[in-house]
Amino acid sequence: MSPRRTAAPATAARRRPAAPRQAAIARSRTEWLEWALGAVSGLIVLALVAYLAFEGVTDARAVPDLEIAAAPPAAAPARPELRFTLANRGGRAATAVAVSMTLKDGPRIAGVSRLTVDQVPPRSTVTGAFLVPPDAAGLTPVLTVEGYLDP
Repeated sequence: MSPRRTAAPATAARRRPAAPRQAAIARSRTEWLEWALGAVSGLIVLALVAYLAFEGVTDARAVPDLEIAAAPPAAAPARPELRFTLANRGGRAATAVAVSMTLKDGPRIAGVSRLTVDQVPPRSTVTGAFLVPPDAAGLTPVLTVEGYLDP
């Protein structure tokens, strides 16, 4: 017996290679998509460079804008303390920030404590605490930013 050959399915016989025009249309669609994605990517890179240049130019003239405020007390500290938040709303860092707490009894100054915060980055906050003497009950604390150094 001789081996029998089977015929290829009818659908395979009907298939033809893609016409050159259809292949060109498919290539042009792909090229258009590549160009569009390239343009969008270029715009993103250009926007990033423009933003960084703007930040570089405007931050050079910025100054620190420091504010200090009393913060809520910590849960049952071992020693009385006055917690504070030091905020820099400016566009430049401040280093060696001197802050003070003045304890007042009416117009009379009962005591002054000072400390130095190493650095307060731009647009950020730093927290800390002044240790309060045990005999400071009834005194009013006043927090003050005394000065800073440019980094």
